[in-house]
Amino acid sequence: MEDKNELKQTEAVEENGEAVKSDSSKKNTLKNLLQLVIFILLSMAGFIVQMIIEQISLAKSVKEFDAVNNFIMFGIKYGVGSFIISMIAIFICKVINFVLHRKVLFKPRSNLAFGIAMYVVFSVVLWLGSVSIKQPIEQAFVNADWWTNGLFKGNEESAAGVANFLAVMVYSTADLIIMFFAEKFLIMNDKLFVKKGEAVDGEVAEEIAADSVVEVKEDEKKDEE
Repeated sequence: MEDKNELKQTEAVEENGEAVKSDSSKKNTLKNLLQLVIFILLSMAGFIVQMIIEQISLAKSVKEFDAVNNFIMFGIKYGVGSFIISMIAIFICKVINFVLHRKVLFKPRSNLAFGIAMYVVFSVVLWLGSVSIKQPIEQAFVNADWWTNGLFKGNEESAAGVANFLAVMVYSTADLIIMFFAEKFLIMNDKLFVKKGEAVDGEVAEEIAADSVVEVKEDEKKDEE
């Protein structure tokens, strides 16, 4: 009888442990998807501001200035005026996104200095990536005969404007995906700063508690075996 009772208890523990794992996994999946959707929606604010500022670089006066004031970086020719405008646009976009993601979405409580430092590092690395792909993508469209003379009937201004928009879309999408995972698991992750035995609250406490329950169940199972 005792053996049967022990067997039933073991089976109950196993079922309970699996149920906890399953529920925790489902909750995490739903939470991650919801966070990604909110992250994208919040990021649109910074992206729209960036796009509006970027369009200034297409102004005739800026192009005339760039014609006599330019430089070579990574083997690519850049106009000084449009480059400065692009940097300002990216900087403002990043500031807006950092504030919104921190205050509205991830809400970290103890890692502001670390978060800012890591956000700057990731932003600089991603900026270097954007520098290497934005201009080539834009020029590839503008220099394509089917694009400028075919699709836009020789209207170089419209062709350049849409090409600029598509180039921004390409690197902004890559930036968005990389920054989501960077912010969630590193830049704005409070769990990295929770010391053993330290009191926590909110969602962080719930996640840690769920992980602890699963670990306890697994330990009980091993002991009984």
